[in-house]
Amino acid sequence: MKPVPPILLRGKSGQAIAELVMGLIALVVVFMGMLLIQSLGVMHTQTLMAARLEAGKDALSDQYICRYSSPQWINTWKAAAGQDTYSAHDLPIFGSPNNVASVIGAYAQPSELQRYLPQSTDVTYFKNAAAPDSLLSDFFLTHGQAVTNQPLAAYPFIQWLPAYQSSGSGSIQLQGNAWLTWAHIE
Repeated sequence: MKPVPPILLRGKSGQAIAELVMGLIALVVVFMGMLLIQSLGVMHTQTLMAARLEAGKDALSDQYICRYSSPQWINTWKAAAGQDTYSAHDLPIFGSPNNVASVIGAYAQPSELQRYLPQSTDVTYFKNAAAPDSLLSDFFLTHGQAVTNQPLAAYPFIQWLPAYQSSGSGSIQLQGNAWLTWAHIE
């Protein structure tokens, strides 16, 4: 066997180092993305806990508080033109509370339930389930809402991403909603 002349090996030197550097850069980007997702997850949990705290205060109050007495009933969502589905740009298509009441009323069958209950038991809650205007107050639901804004300046590595540079967005907004039942204790 003839040995390989050293001149042929010169063009290949340093390739392993270049591949190692590219691999390390990719690992750092993946690690930073995981940190971002983890911190946004923690922030979302804190937002939900703040909303639950607000709803909990109303749920434990002596008087029933319904902050949103006339809710808008969402039937479905429509993706905005040119946008991805299930994004912040989706548009709600509002429906009628009659649909909710008719489905609940049909499924609960208040007249059938009354046959199984003693005569002294009040079944007005079941009957009122068919009346859309009183759904929230009949179920004694309390609502809490919290909004948190996280500035993207807290994540310096995001500023390198092309998506951030093109959008120019300065923060991420998270919203939490919590519904609890009024726990009136006498």
